[in-house]
Formats: sequence, structure tokens, C-alpha cells
Amino acid sequence: TAFLLFALSAYGIWLYRDPLVAGPSANPTHLTQIPIDLLPRAQHLLRRARRYQTVLLKAGVPEERMKGAVDYQRQKEAKHRMALLAQRLATGMQENNPPRPVGSEDFPVYEINLPESFPLNLNACRFAFPPPTLGSEEIVKRMGRDTLCVILGSTPTQRQELVKICKDPTTLLVAADGATITQLLLGQDPQGILARLIAQQVSVTRVSPYQTKGGVNREAIFYGRTRILADIMHRAPANYLLAGGRQVGKSSLLKALYRRYQEDPKVDCRYLSASGNTILPDLALEIGLETTASLEQIVEAILARQEDRRLLFLIDEADEFAHQESTNGFKTLHALRNLSEMGKAHFILAGFWGLYRLVRGEYQSPIKNFGDVLAIAALEEEASRRLLTEPMQTMNISYTSTALIDEILAKTGQRANLLAITCSEALKLMDMEQRQLGAEEIYKALDSRSIREALGGWAELAGKHDPTGNHHDRMIVYAMAEKEAFSFDDLVARLQHAHATWDPQHLHDALERLELATILERQATTYTFRVPLFRAMILEQNPQEMLAQEIRRNKERVNG
Repeated sequence: TAFLLFALSAYGIWLYRDPLVAGPSANPTHLTQIPIDLLPRAQHLLRRARRYQTVLLKAGVPEERMKGAVDYQRQKEAKHRMALLAQRLATGMQENNPPRPVGSEDFPVYEINLPESFPLNLNACRFAFPPPTLGSEEIVKRMGRDTLCVILGSTPTQRQELVKICKDPTTLLVAADGATITQLLLGQDPQGILARLIAQQVSVTRVSPYQTKGGVNREAIFYGRTRILADIMHRAPANYLLAGGRQVGKSSLLKALYRRYQEDPKVDCRYLSASGNTILPDLALEIGLETTASLEQIVEAILARQEDRRLLFLIDEADEFAHQESTNGFKTLHALRNLSEMGKAHFILAGFWGLYRLVRGEYQSPIKNFGDVLAIAALEEEASRRLLTEPMQTMNISYTSTALIDEILAKTGQRANLLAITCSEALKLMDMEQRQLGAEEIYKALDSRSIREALGGWAELAGKHDPTGNHHDRMIVYAMAEKEAFSFDDLVARLQHAHATWDPQHLHDALERLELATILERQATTYTFRVPLFRAMILEQNPQEMLAQEIRRNKERVNG
């Protein structure tokens, strides 16, 4: 009996001191860091120690998830392992988009679509399951270097060798060790875990989530605009006009609305970009008609719809269409307004000055009472900070000082495209092993050609149809660039001193247009330049000489 008691006591001491029991018992988060090869044994020992359920509960790991992770290790078939990973990484997608085999029978490779919430700029990812007898060099040789693929070795030794060889930044191959595989299967944020794994082994410029051109397509990198989104989505069906300058985020906002409405069973939402000066072909295509359908046929088809879901059209790049409407009696806009008044369809149009001036300037325009006007300006400060930091955190990158974040916000005027470009350019300046952004990278990014290109294009804000408006815009910028702040009277005095001629209404329109374009900011009767980087760029161009040239060229244009 004494020997039995001694044996039981020794066994108990051995059991509770085993690292697979002691570690998770002391800190349940250690459970998710146990290498996948040891996970079945850890499960067994925790059960024997009667700590299994407690550890799972404190670690936030449902028992079904733990079962799946243990099954991953016990079931050696690659198809089964891939199904478990796909379920974790693409929740809600695996039924419609199951893993696609792209490898061979002796070397299974699968590809899965990644959800829009995935924090890197990747739509799909491949996973390779090499046989245990294959060496790491041969595995890399068979995989190639040009397609991003996560290699999940079969044994601890194979995984260790692959991690070493896949640190080469010239490849797109990523290797996961045993603990990382466990984290993917048990962790609270498997997408974030995968993203950080990829960013650690692949050049961040290849997978950077920062989108610098066009509207933001991925939800993971869309920030802010919460009040505008709430105003549109939480009110009764209505029409809206989104007005804002070039690259301030109108397209991104429309696409964010589109993604959200896809989850609303009561709304049939369609996104389209206006094709030049007409939207009829795109409207016709969206409702199942030929692109040659007339306005009358489109209206008739919408009126004849029997679906319960309300029809909502998101129409991007509507400026040329708005200008054309002003020349033909607003025929299409009259029809759209009638449809919305009948409750048959609603419309959200996005554009800049061409759209905005119809609201504020054209007395006969049906769009004057078409819908609420929402100005799209700079990004909110909190959203701007998140845009600068959260994608970086996903890639395990930080700033050497929070003051650098403040400086980026100040110099860019919190314009979303400038924030994204700054981050993208700074990442290009980093070494592969570097994980902190310092002043050198940030200052070079803020002074990059990409930033200057993004700040360009302001000289024809009024559009090709309004050279007089463009002239007034340029006069204001060149005349007042040297002023920290100015009033309308200051502007008039400066133009008089330069012997310029101007039209008072055109001058007021230009100020409003520059404000809408986030070039100027107005507080009461005082104007300042919204983006210090823009003002600095203009100051480098000798604005007094540029103003003189602008006045001279305009006189030549007017005189013939």
C-alpha cells in the first residue's frame, strides 16, 4: 500500500510538473503555443490532470476547436488538414469556395480565397503539404519562387529546415513552425496570425495592405466615415449626393456601402461607374437589359420589377454625366427623381464640382432637391491614426516615436490617400529585417514623388469645360500660398496688387471649390491651406512668378 501511495504521489508530481500541463495551467494562453506535434499529448495529459476544461475555458478555446486542432495532427491526409485550416481562415466562405487542389498527388497543394477582412493585400493563398521524406531544398525547388505559398511541413525537423530556407526575401515562400500551426488552429485571430507570418518572411512591399490608387476594395483597410455610413444606412430610403475632391475617398465610401448592403436581404444594391457623359448603358446592364436600351425602356423595366427588395444604385464618377445633363434639360435626372419619389429605386451619386454645382448653382436642376448632399473631406483623426498603425501592427511594424504619427497627420491634412501613400513609400525604404519606421523613412516618404503626384492635378479642378474657373483656382493658390491665413479681403487686395482681373462670383466659386477639394479650409471668414505638404510644394515653385504667368496667360486667352 505504501509503495502504491508513493507511486501515485510520484506520478502526480511528474504529471503536474510536465511542461505540457504546468505551462497551460499557469498561463492558459500557452496552450495555443504548443507545437502541433505535441498537442494530442497535451490534451491527454491535461485530461489526466483534470485541468483540461479549465484551461480551455481560460484560454478562450472552444472544445470543438481543440478537437479540430488535435485531428489536424492525427489525420495525416492533406485534404483533411486543409479543410480544417480553410474553416478557420475563411469562415463563411468554405462552402461556396472550397479549397482548390493545385498540386500533385504526391505533393498536395491547395488554394483558398481569403475574405475581405484579411489584413494583407492578398485575395488568395496557397498551402503546401510536402511529404515527410522530401528535403527542404527539393521542396523549395518544386514550389518555385513566384507564387505566395505557405508550406506546412510534416515533421518538426522538416519544418525547422523550411523556416530557415524560407527567410530568403527573394521568394514568396513562407514556412510555418509547429507552434504557428497550432496558433492558426486555436488562436482567436487566425487571419491576423497568418498575416503576421507572411509579413515576417515576405518583403512587406509585396503584401502591403495600403492601397494607393482607386477606391479601397478591402474592408480590412477601410477606415472611418462612420457618421456618413450611419446617416445613409440607418435612415429611411433616400437619395444622396457625395461630393468631394479627387482621391479624398468617394469611391472607397461607395464600395464600403456596397459591401454592407450585400449583407442586407431587403436591399438590391448595384455599383456602377458612369461611362463618360451617360449612365444609361450601365443602368441597363444592371437590370438585365441590352446596353442600347433607351431611358424609357429602363424606367419601364424598373417600374415592372416585382421583387420586395428595394433597388439602390451607387453611381460613381458622375461629374461628366452631370455636365451633360445640364445641356439636355436634365432628362435622365428627372426620370431618376421620379423613380425615387415613387419608391421604385434610389440613387447615390458621387462626384466633384460638376455634380456639386448643379446642386448649388443650377436653378432649374432637378438634382437641386434630388437628395441630401454629403461633403467628403479629410478623414477623422481617430480613423487616420488607425490607418497609420493597425496595418503596420499586422506586419509587426511599429514607429520609433508617436510624434512621427502626429507629424504625418499634420502634414497630410488627414487626407486618406496621402496617409496610405506615405505608409506605402515608407515601407519601400525598410530593410527586410527592419521592424521599426523612423524619422528617416517617414521624411523621405513625405517628400516622395508619389506624394507629389498625388498632390498634383489641382490646376483644373473646375473641369475641362470651365477654363475661367480653373484660372480663378490657380490665381487664389499662387496669390495666397505665402500667407499662413487669409480673408476674402486679403485675397482681393493681393489680386489688385498683381493687376489681375477677376469676377466676384467666380472668385467665390473658386474658394468653395478649393475648400471642397480639401486644398483650403475655412473657419468663419478665415482660410488656411488644409494640407501643409501642398502649400510647401507650391512655395517651391515661386508662387509670385507663377501668379504673374497665370495672369498673363489668361489675358492672352481672353484676347484671342
